Amino acid sequence: MATGLLLLLTALPAWPKTEPDKTSGKDPNSLSVKPPSTPLEKMLQDRSSLPTGELLRKFAIAIGFVAFLGACAYFVSRRIMPKIAMPRGKEISVIETIPLGVRRSLHLVKIGAGRRILIGSTTDSITYLADVSEPFCLEENKEG
Repeated sequence: MATGLLLLLTALPAWPKTEPDKTSGKDPNSLSVKPPSTPLEKMLQDRSSLPTGELLRKFAIAIGFVAFLGACAYFVSRRIMPKIAMPRGKEISVIETIPLGVRRSLHLVKIGAGRRILIGSTTDSITYLADVSEPFCLEENKEG
């Protein structure tokens, strides 16, 4: 943003600073141009070194670079940081989570090599619901 502002300021036409000429006997209301004292003022007064097309190209490159940095920051914050911030356990992992409503969800948790449990969570508590390590078949529960 600062680079874009600097480029915008350099693209503006150079307005000479004026002050009354006290050394000559001229009218004090007449204006004289003060010689440039800083490199930026020299660059602004030398309009031939700053073509508008080149300034616009540099401005577009700066804006593109800032947009690229923003996209990289978004990608890192969404994809890479969660993996770094939440290290995975060796023996416990959440296999699946299903939201049931506002601040309520079911979690299928894998413990060890083959044990799976189902837990429910709300804002106030976490509740053990079932052990689902064994395959569950609905046809066994039907009466023939």
